[in-house]
Amino acid sequence: MFLKPSLGLGQKIRSEWRWNQPYRRDMALKACTSGSAVSHGQRSLFCRMGHHMPMARLTSAMPVNKILKDIVLRYKVMRRVRVRYRPGWDCHGLPIELKALSQISEDHTRLQPLAIRAAAARFASEAVALQRDAFGRWGLLADWRHVYLTASPAYVSRQLAAFQRLHAAGLVYRGLKPVHWSPSSRTALAEAELQYNPQHASQAAHVRLLVEQHHLAGDEQVFLLIWTTTPWTLPANQAVCFNEAVQYALFRIEGLPGLYALASAVAAQMSQTLGRRLELHTQLSAADLSQWRYRPPVPGRAAAATLPVLPAGHVTVWGTGLVHTAPAHGPDDFQVALRHRLPVEALVDEDGCYTAAAGSALHRRPVLTEGDALVLQMIGDDAVHVKRHVHSYPYDWRTNQPVLLRASRQWFIDTERLKRRALECLSDVIIRPDSIQSNMADQLRRRPYWCISRQRVWGVPIPAFYERDSGEPIVTGPLVTRLCRLVEECGTDVWWQRPEEELLPPEMVAEYRASGRPLPRKGDDVMDIWLDSGLSWCAAEEGEGADGGPADLYLEGLDQFTGWFQSSLLTSVALRDRAPYRSIFVHGFVMDEHGRKMSKSLGNVVDPTDVIAGSQAEPRRTAYGADCLRLWVAGHATHNTHITVGEAVLRSCAERLHKVRNTVRFLLGMLHRHDAARPQAPAAMAWLDRYMLHRLAEYVEECADAYDKYQFNRVLALLYTLVNNELSGLYIHATRHRLYCGDLNSEAGRSGLTVMHHVLTVLRQTMAPILPHLAEELVLYGTDGDTPVFKRGWPAVPDDWRCPEAARLVMPAVQLRDLLHKLVPSANLLAFDATLTLQEAEPEWRDAVTALQRPGGQPCADSQLASYTRLLGRCRSQLLLRHGTLQR
Repeated sequence: MFLKPSLGLGQKIRSEWRWNQPYRRDMALKACTSGSAVSHGQRSLFCRMGHHMPMARLTSAMPVNKILKDIVLRYKVMRRVRVRYRPGWDCHGLPIELKALSQISEDHTRLQPLAIRAAAARFASEAVALQRDAFGRWGLLADWRHVYLTASPAYVSRQLAAFQRLHAAGLVYRGLKPVHWSPSSRTALAEAELQYNPQHASQAAHVRLLVEQHHLAGDEQVFLLIWTTTPWTLPANQAVCFNEAVQYALFRIEGLPGLYALASAVAAQMSQTLGRRLELHTQLSAADLSQWRYRPPVPGRAAAATLPVLPAGHVTVWGTGLVHTAPAHGPDDFQVALRHRLPVEALVDEDGCYTAAAGSALHRRPVLTEGDALVLQMIGDDAVHVKRHVHSYPYDWRTNQPVLLRASRQWFIDTERLKRRALECLSDVIIRPDSIQSNMADQLRRRPYWCISRQRVWGVPIPAFYERDSGEPIVTGPLVTRLCRLVEECGTDVWWQRPEEELLPPEMVAEYRASGRPLPRKGDDVMDIWLDSGLSWCAAEEGEGADGGPADLYLEGLDQFTGWFQSSLLTSVALRDRAPYRSIFVHGFVMDEHGRKMSKSLGNVVDPTDVIAGSQAEPRRTAYGADCLRLWVAGHATHNTHITVGEAVLRSCAERLHKVRNTVRFLLGMLHRHDAARPQAPAAMAWLDRYMLHRLAEYVEECADAYDKYQFNRVLALLYTLVNNELSGLYIHATRHRLYCGDLNSEAGRSGLTVMHHVLTVLRQTMAPILPHLAEELVLYGTDGDTPVFKRGWPAVPDDWRCPEAARLVMPAVQLRDLLHKLVPSANLLAFDATLTLQEAEPEWRDAVTALQRPGGQPCADSQLASYTRLLGRCRSQLLLRHGTLQR
């Protein structure tokens, strides 16, 4: 059982004005400039922290992100930095919509958009309240009365205006392209919304395609040999591609009729894969292949009689070196289609099923579950080899179901126009930890076009109308301006509530009616939620970033390199030609103690509420308290890609917290007799006391450096070293007789109490960003007033604390103590006498013996240290043990 403050005390501390008062808007400057805080150089900090999505269940990843932010903010407030930070929630998106629909018993396909939006809004509102309450229990410092929500009318209005600016700049367009499509969600997805399953299994097939037109003499059949892991796309095939830099040849394959074209470099591997011998027949040139035409792979398709063989740079010596090309189902395939004017035929609908254009045998059959088997059955012997192939494959991160690439008309941001400038701006951004500096730039270079439209209803509408006859989109400044005003006046549902004639500007309605044309119809798409959050630098409540300046810090998880970090960068570069942040701090992912991802099916999910207060379902589970949760985050989240959590990890954290708590409780108990009005000046202190002040000065400086670099694990390492080694292991142990038995009104007594007062003050203030409950508890039970911790500021270090001479004199005794402990680790050293024979006298040892036995002309006051110095008195040189026997 670990000693910790009661949950009631934590609630008392948080409920008092002291907890959030330093952060409230009207008091921020006062909180940062009062007390004894030391100026940090930086006068203000604008933190743009990533939004959190309001889901009903709290996960162990949430406290990692939120507590890290809180540590940063608390430390900056203590350093007289005025912090600007307002928490926000991402209230839109498919996860919320699906959660809301799961609570409705009606058939979801029959629900009207407004009913779905009402259910999603209700769910999001309830989840925000739940999370806000939890964040308070975790000790997060913020003005929780003034948060912002991406679903609020003000936010939506600013986001619509930003969309119009992007469109007017030619950076937003609508087009037909292959995009990741989730049949399980019935919407397009961006790259950031995918997770890759490395254990996905596909039916990989080597398929032969009969060449109808070629340059070869004779009647023998000639085939192109391709390899594909998506046989279901074969009905959409429009070409076979080859690389002009690769050598190709015709081979005979043992047991198969005809000649087979493939890359020469893969012949040996192909023989092994097929289990058949290959015999070279004829070398082929690129000019030869480019003249060939072949029969479509799937019979019964209404397509051209023959299809071309085309050169393409994306083809590699992989598989057979010849690539099946379906323009509707791959970005490289689509680019080939654009260059050669091939048809882009989408044979798959929104449900992931074949359309009627695929033929009656395939119509309405799901491609991801039945498509491969059906197509392979249709092509029969032309599938010369089929094998189960395990590989990485994209899944919908929300439904955990596989996705497919499917050509559809979507809205896009032209990332190619932005990448070069975005990379230039990113080069000026500080990214921590240093080990991942290049990750974001690498991922930005690889980013394809950004699809920003979603086929759902819970989101910000794309403010586009479409001509009834041609389907051409209409997005104009007056149209969007009117919509922004309607959103602010009538709410965010207005797009779905009002008909076209009420949404369009009156002059546009009059123009259409005067010409006898039907009014354009409003669109059904909503914006990608990464665009919601990516525009937070300009769409948050008025005043946040209104001066257009970049935020000093963005803090989020490693996955946001392809998400929020990137969407924020691209939109900011597009609209104001600079990065939205000066620095980025990145943390890792939470895993269990066995390195497994958190999953309800594995039963390894750690609920932060259970960590703090225990579990009603498991009464035996220990309630560790909020500070233990925060200590785990600080100790594990800033330097690990994978952050482990579990009962053993939490118990270890509790033990460390228990040790710190017991030490400061001892100091607090000693100080009830301390007279703050009669402190002892450092110059009049014993060498050990001066040494302790010198170590405190070093500790404060090292802690500040670690906090500034977001190395919170290092802060804790410094704290543990000071508590365990310098205090419990040395100072408290060596001075206990002086303080228990001596005259506390003497110079020696006042010197010891003065040092302990400084030690407790420094510990309290330096641990406060990580352990705020313990720090405030020390104030409540302390003797130096009730001023809240964060109005006292960062501890000041007077110049007379620094005394290298004290360290030079005390360290020999400490080194000798450490050696004796190694020789007899479990014995009481006071019961032993030691004879040490050493070589060559060293002056620092003589100085230490002389000074420590009579510091300041007075006898040494600490019996334990005196015992070490008596041993030092027998030493005449650097510590070099010869024979080394200890005798009782």
